[in-house]
Amino acid sequence: MTTATRARELALRLAGCAFLAFLSLGLYAYQFELQPNVVQVLPFAEKLREPALYPGDAYVATLERFPSAYPRLLAWAAAWLPLATLHWLLYLALKIALLWAAQRLAESQFGDARAGWLAAALFALSPLANILTPLGEDPLYKTALYHTSAAGPLILWSLHRFLREDYPGAFGLLAAVHWLNPLFGNFLALLYACVSPARGRKTAPGWTLWAILCLPWALRYGSGAAQAVADAPLFLATLREWHAGHYFPSAWSPARWERAAASLGLLAVLVWGRRKSARSWPTLRSWLAAILGLWLAALAAGEWLLWPRLVLLQLLRSDVLFIAVALPFAAEELRSRCESGSRADALLAFALALALVEFASPFHAWPVLALLLAARSPRPLPLKAAAALGAAWALGEAFRYPVAVSRYLPFGSACALLLAGDLGAPRPAWLRGWRCYAALLALTLAPYHALLADRLSTRFAERETPEEQAWKEVQRWAERHTPVDSLFIVPPDRGGFRVLSKRPVWVEWIDGAAMHWAPGFEKGWRERLAAVGFTAPRSRYETLGEREWLRVAGAAGASYLVTRARLRLPLASESPPWRVYALRDPAARTILSPVKDGRWLEPRYTERGVFEKDYPGIDMNGLDVYCPGCRRVVRLGRKSPNARIGGWCKACNRGVTA
Repeated sequence: MTTATRARELALRLAGCAFLAFLSLGLYAYQFELQPNVVQVLPFAEKLREPALYPGDAYVATLERFPSAYPRLLAWAAAWLPLATLHWLLYLALKIALLWAAQRLAESQFGDARAGWLAAALFALSPLANILTPLGEDPLYKTALYHTSAAGPLILWSLHRFLREDYPGAFGLLAAVHWLNPLFGNFLALLYACVSPARGRKTAPGWTLWAILCLPWALRYGSGAAQAVADAPLFLATLREWHAGHYFPSAWSPARWERAAASLGLLAVLVWGRRKSARSWPTLRSWLAAILGLWLAALAAGEWLLWPRLVLLQLLRSDVLFIAVALPFAAEELRSRCESGSRADALLAFALALALVEFASPFHAWPVLALLLAARSPRPLPLKAAAALGAAWALGEAFRYPVAVSRYLPFGSACALLLAGDLGAPRPAWLRGWRCYAALLALTLAPYHALLADRLSTRFAERETPEEQAWKEVQRWAERHTPVDSLFIVPPDRGGFRVLSKRPVWVEWIDGAAMHWAPGFEKGWRERLAAVGFTAPRSRYETLGEREWLRVAGAAGASYLVTRARLRLPLASESPPWRVYALRDPAARTILSPVKDGRWLEPRYTERGVFEKDYPGIDMNGLDVYCPGCRRVVRLGRKSPNARIGGWCKACNRGVTA
């Protein structure tokens, strides 16, 4: 192959992966400031860039124990680009790298470039690789960039190099996965360990390289990981309350069990049906057996043994490796049916593609599974019966969910054509070759045309609700108008206040993740949640009164409170529905006193119109506040010498409260 030919091939492959990446963004969008996984990690990178940020923040203080190099790499790269721009560029580049790896992995296994491109399309469009996995929930590459997403392309490339017997390359990438996400690194290392004895000494250089590269990680983070959980019952109870999905299958809803059974059943049938076509089937079979063993161990750990260390391994999340292995088999199934020349196979390929791309409940997987099993029979009757059941199911779902009828119409039409047509009839000549694949892609995405158009109008960003936009405005106000050491009390369930405000937060619900890498964190976290009324079965955060909030502020050393409630406290800013109340004297930095002469004083207006609250010793002169008349932030001036709290907006000549 000449240099020009190879360059042209690489350019075409890059263009194809970029096209699929933008299709994926059109379906699933891109998230940054409000994405839960991002808001867990981004404050760490900000802290590394500016050590003065987040003083007194209990969650950010766990940075030194966070077992990933991702925040440090992000902080280093942010010296050249703003974090938002850097995130977007890295997300897109790594997405293309992931699809490239998927294409190479499937092509090398099945010896056909068409299977490779179908695999890349499935990794781009299937929710199993982008939104939600059947058991562990977190996919290989989510809609935002964080340490798990950054490790996704490395996992696929490592699998590809191992199957090609490039062991130094595979184990070098495995070490990189360990530095980014040690959980996935552990799962991948177990798969390699299962097949290494059968390969003799050939894998020894790879294991040696991995040990050398991972030794600094073990010295850096191993001591923290080895710490035992002091109070195992409290830890397990807290973990179940925080997020049971990764650990405790008994806490799953029936809908989740159905989704897991349907997805895993469909993929298992596809893998078994195309096992003879895979070049490395003995290795893949050992890997699948090891993954099944991890799932059984997770079930035992979360339901019977209840060992905290074993629970913390989050073994159910190893289903990302099952998805990584199974989707290429699904691609080979699609390729085989598209190339067969049969009209029935084309319709079955279309139904299968719909099932793999569908990401809303109920799922197409059950009727498609019936179609695939029936298609194995040499007689036409089972396939006709399965098609009739599929058409009836689609019709019933269309009546149940008339708003989403476009999702069921294509599948119902395919089943109707299978039911009414001749199963042995050849496909029309114009629907063969590349036209078949183009039609398959277009028809599979047809139910989502409105979503794709909407994503294009927002430049692939998730549309934000007015409440989310107001939440970001409150954060920007905090960054502009409060000292760096101002501690905020925010609604724990909202999350992400640290990202744009760059201010310390007393507690958020999502902070509970720190119990994974900081033993004992859960105790203080639960106490802080209880102090702000965020306890089961219903939160009292929005119903706490002024006395309670000032008592909490005294214990926490907080300066500001963010809530939806109307309180008789100094209003520092407002971005409906959110209100920011001052809990400290801006000058003396002391907690406000809610009483005078033993009683709570109601607000009143003076004859000059200045809004007063007689909290003793508070002088708001010169404070920057939001004026509802001007709809902007203004600096207060003193109109009345008797006004303790409040001031006069010189721009609109009205009294405003601070």
